[in-house]
Amino acid sequence: MKPIILFFGCLIVTATVSAQNRPSFGSMYFQHPYLANPAMAGKDSGITVYVVHQQQISGGDGAPNAQALSATYQLKGFRVGVQAGNNCYGLFNTVGARASISYSQPLGDAGETLHFGIAYGGYGTRIRSKDVEGDSDDPMIQQFNGRKVSYDGDLGLAYTDNHLTVQVVVPDFTTAFNKNREDLSGQMQLYTTVSYMNDISGLPGTTLTPLAGYRLVKDEKGITDLGARFYFAQYRFGLEGVYHTSSSVTAGLTIAILPHLSVQCMYSSEPPVVRTYTNGNIEIGLKAGF
Repeated sequence: MKPIILFFGCLIVTATVSAQNRPSFGSMYFQHPYLANPAMAGKDSGITVYVVHQQQISGGDGAPNAQALSATYQLKGFRVGVQAGNNCYGLFNTVGARASISYSQPLGDAGETLHFGIAYGGYGTRIRSKDVEGDSDDPMIQQFNGRKVSYDGDLGLAYTDNHLTVQVVVPDFTTAFNKNREDLSGQMQLYTTVSYMNDISGLPGTTLTPLAGYRLVKDEKGITDLGARFYFAQYRFGLEGVYHTSSSVTAGLTIAILPHLSVQCMYSSEPPVVRTYTNGNIEIGLKAGF
């Protein structure tokens, strides 16, 4: 009976895991947009390295957690980046990596620039056999873990100037709009944001950046993101928050330890449908420039 139960469990959870293959990190809104948009690779000059860990606060054994590591480099008009990630969800573990290249075309003398980016890579989902209670050599497990690595890519576009940033991203563009792939329900098909950085008069080095975004999700209602970031350059820290129309929020702070080293701590609540089972997620990121 256990093999049959495990088999049907795999079928049920696979759809959930597909939606979890690309976890959404709160730091993609302000701290490190490259996590979502390949066109934003090398936004800062030189080499930028970012590492982030996201952990569900409660939920017991098998609670979701995710990690990502990225590095970008700006070389004249071209920018390159690499990104690797790990996502654990119950007994399932997804590991992936992708590389990106982007090109920036100046449009004017006031910092107006158009950015084009593409990323491509692969990911694979496996059952952690050592955590299975029962026969870890079950053929169903071996069959699931024998699946081939999946490959896909992201297309990104961005416009930036000294104040305005506009982003449009099509994640996993080869499968995002495939109507025959029912296992991709919950996958993000489109991600857009518009933000505008304002200098606050009377407070030198202090900026306010409101942001509005929209995420199109396959087979689900789209999500609008509304947020803002206060940054106090004199004190080297920032406060940010985003409200999502999925009835959840993301809030956090950024502290610059050194001129080119900052740490970010964020909290994200869950939508009401799962709020009974968890108290949300904590995210910690570290960004370094060289």
